[in-house]
Amino acid sequence: FPARFETRQDQAAWIHDLATPAGSLVAGAELVRQRVLPQAKDTGEPVHPTDRRETRSAFASWNEAWRGQRVEASVRRDDDEQYGSRNTSAVSVAGQATGGGTRAVVTVARGFRVPTVNDLYLALPGHTPNPGLRPERSRSRELSLRGAWGPLSEWRLTGFDSRLEDLIVFSPSAGTVMNLARARVRGLELRFEATWLATRWRGAFTWQRPKDEETGARLQTRASRFGSFEASRSWGSWTAGLSMVGSGERFDSIDESPGSRLPSYVRVDARLRYDISKA
Repeated sequence: FPARFETRQDQAAWIHDLATPAGSLVAGAELVRQRVLPQAKDTGEPVHPTDRRETRSAFASWNEAWRGQRVEASVRRDDDEQYGSRNTSAVSVAGQATGGGTRAVVTVARGFRVPTVNDLYLALPGHTPNPGLRPERSRSRELSLRGAWGPLSEWRLTGFDSRLEDLIVFSPSAGTVMNLARARVRGLELRFEATWLATRWRGAFTWQRPKDEETGARLQTRASRFGSFEASRSWGSWTAGLSMVGSGERFDSIDESPGSRLPSYVRVDARLRYDISKA
């Protein structure tokens, strides 16, 4: 594209760790200043009407364990001079689910994401800016079970449910960035690691339903199924590995337009490494 722009960011943070009788506490504050330095248009006017953004933040987290149980909680407040103040938080509770060592973890969280300056103001061929974009907000819940098959393997099964308001997406048909009023992503994720036949095995598989709740269409560029698999083995100074990454079909549109269908794929990579020396 016939455009060039720079971003500069100054950031300062203070973080304090404190051990208390009721657990460990982390608290801090942060200041972030961002500036965009684009080329001017032929008319001499700047590309971005607003080229500066400052965010002041304060945050705290608490972590405590007792009798095999653990609680983690965090809260954060961001004061953005462009979008005002926002509060986000997360709480996780973990404990033994069975006598066999399986643990259960429950997590609830709230988050938000502000549009980038380019989303708001940058005009390019095929891309129209949208200065009316609203920040994206989310509420997430997770239930995870974690365990082991003997001393050389681990597994984790997680169910998740995320609700998003004003989800920020790019619409190729409209040529601009826009907000989706309500979206929801629900699904299951399975991860495992194991050592078998002197080989390290790793895998991750996700089944999900990413949906625009206003129209019922699948969310743009999100597959319903995807995953990865890896095997590696070492002997002496040599290491060999094989990995696969796969994804189901996706749609590069916000309405599942047949012409925007991206077919499923699998990519396979092989690698061989030799350690010449410790140096």
